[in-house]
Amino acid sequence: MYGSVEYFAFTDVDSSNINFLGLFPLYMELAEYDLSFIREKVIVPEDRKSQLIMEAFQNIDSLVMAKKHNQIVGFVATSKGEPELISELFVVEGYRRQGIARKLVQQLKKITPGKLKVNTIMGNDASLAFYESMGFVAVTIGLTEV
Repeated sequence: MYGSVEYFAFTDVDSSNINFLGLFPLYMELAEYDLSFIREKVIVPEDRKSQLIMEAFQNIDSLVMAKKHNQIVGFVATSKGEPELISELFVVEGYRRQGIARKLVQQLKKITPGKLKVNTIMGNDASLAFYESMGFVAVTIGLTEV
């Protein structure tokens, strides 16, 4: 894990000008991680996962990627229509607790107008603690039918 991490920021992302192939495995890992917090196990067919991820790529407004040794090790993204809402934040497991997520959010703050917001999954205490350590304040708890 030696070597420095490089950060690359993109605004007004057009899915045709970003190589999403490097992000695809990370999105798959993120989807599995998110599903682990849902009590009712949801089975999503592999082809549907791919379709959902491609839809997510098309909805990205701003994106910051972290690369180490020419490999993407993390990213944070906001969505079109809500450029201040963090839609995704993910760091590859072997690179966690090294300050990468913190730096990703800091870089995103530099390119995002207004104050950032985030929704997190209930039960993801690590995520909640991370965002609170970054100065975010919990304001609501939303519920949805499953």
